[in-house]
Amino acid sequence: MLNKKEIIRDMLKQTNAKITLVLTLLFGILFTLIFNSYMLPSFKDQIMKNTVNDAKKISHYLIKEYKDEDRLAELNIIKKHLGIYKIKLFDPTGLTIFSTSKKNIGKINKHSHFQDIVAKGNSYYKIVKKGKKALEGQYIELDIAEVYIPIMENGVFINAFEIYYDISSEVNNFNNLILKLRIVNFSIVLLFTILMIFILFRTSKANIKEKENQEKLLSEQSKMATMGKMIDAIAHQWKQPLATINSTVQSLDIKIMLGKKLDNKYMLEVSKSTREQVEHLISTIDEFRQFFRPNQEQTIISVKKLINSTLSLMEDTLISNSIEAEVIGEDNIKVSCMPNEFKHVFINLINNSKDAFIEKDIKKRKIIFEILKNDNKVIVTISDNAGGIPDKIIKNIFKSNFTTKEEGKGTGVGLYLTKQIIEKQNSTIEAKNIDVGVKFTISLPPIG
Repeated sequence: MLNKKEIIRDMLKQTNAKITLVLTLLFGILFTLIFNSYMLPSFKDQIMKNTVNDAKKISHYLIKEYKDEDRLAELNIIKKHLGIYKIKLFDPTGLTIFSTSKKNIGKINKHSHFQDIVAKGNSYYKIVKKGKKALEGQYIELDIAEVYIPIMENGVFINAFEIYYDISSEVNNFNNLILKLRIVNFSIVLLFTILMIFILFRTSKANIKEKENQEKLLSEQSKMATMGKMIDAIAHQWKQPLATINSTVQSLDIKIMLGKKLDNKYMLEVSKSTREQVEHLISTIDEFRQFFRPNQEQTIISVKKLINSTLSLMEDTLISNSIEAEVIGEDNIKVSCMPNEFKHVFINLINNSKDAFIEKDIKKRKIIFEILKNDNKVIVTISDNAGGIPDKIIKNIFKSNFTTKEEGKGTGVGLYLTKQIIEKQNSTIEAKNIDVGVKFTISLPPIG
């Protein structure tokens, strides 16, 4: 089963995923900016226009029905029914000749908007929020639309109504609408973001699955190639013990044919020699049998034992290519791992060194395994004296299908698979050139 954290890490590594997430973020920001900068003001303007139009309609009604001063007093009675906070009536000079608030009567409107706009026959309005000053300078207890409506007679300005139209209900409705629109805006952006993340998550999950299948196929192909080499190695490693046993048997046959006496001492020597060769054959076949056995369970094992087991598998390769292998480190340094997987890693690294020795015609060939331990991790280094890897390509050696060998001689999967195996064991591997060759450093988590 795929790990969600692994899927998310893979998703964040992908360039397309990063671009999509950035575009999703930009969409959210852009949509919010458009909403706040254009859509909300448009809603607000439309609502305010409707409010002002209502105020104008009331003003025209008042002009028509309450033009006579005798009826103006009735406005105190009907203003609440019309949703009006206060009404004023001005003469052409700006003198307040009537107001539903008697303290305003007799005051002159000296504001520029009255003389420059209203007195010239144009309507004028201002939205005043609760607790703010109106055009006349008074603090208002409600949200109002302060509207001036000029009264014209034969094209001549004769009076003007100033209506404080109560828009508290409209403002509340508007604020509720804005809240709902903001929730809709947030929901759209959130749903779009979730949708994009879901699509990227599913895509990354499919990519990881496909990648795992490809790696599994590559691993199987690599193991099959290794198996072919190992079978050849078994044949070579068995030649010497079988030849020794055959020689011993022939020696016995000759002695018997010649009628020579076979004393106990000689027979014990023959028995001991034969037993040693048989034990070597059994040991060799056990090593190979363990290596090819599918084992996916974590096992606590000595790192030194793991390396020595690998060297036993590679004994014929090392001997036939005149390669000396040395293991430095304590026997009791242990790790939890899948032994066969790590043997595969060590075999890949040994084969790489062998190929480099042959290609560069190195005479004195040596591979050194060193095991170290500190509080945080177990370190295994594998170094050789094969001349190293060119600096310009060493950073690419763990990439898939990358090879330093000539065309037809390398597949470019060995070190790539090595890195994949190591990382699946919660470990890391890196390579760097040293004075005489290259050193691979594997860092493993300690037990517990």
